[in-house]
Amino acid sequence: MERENPQLAGFLREAQQAQGPEHWKTLVRRLGRMWTTPLGYSPEDFRRIQAPTLVWVGDRDQIVRVEEAVRMYRMLPDAELYVAPNRDHFTGLGALSPVTDFLVRQIDRGDG
Repeated sequence: MERENPQLAGFLREAQQAQGPEHWKTLVRRLGRMWTTPLGYSPEDFRRIQAPTLVWVGDRDQIVRVEEAVRMYRMLPDAELYVAPNRDHFTGLGALSPVTDFLVRQIDRGDG
């Protein structure tokens, strides 16, 4: 992971520093199980979600393809889709204005 995604490794190393200099590796091992275990949600599970939802994906995401995000978006009854340009899975949240815009819209319509 350090070799393939040094930016993420550096972020995790810094974020977990208080737990010890090597704790970030323990965190990655634990998260790895979560990240690689299929969730098994059915289309009906998605259709039952009533909360307004923002589906956010980077157009260069190597973990969740844009096509998968569009499929999720179409199954959610009250969703918006944002495809972040020039972003991958780990830098997708580089600009938060789409999130704040979404939240303001929810507040304006009385859902927040």
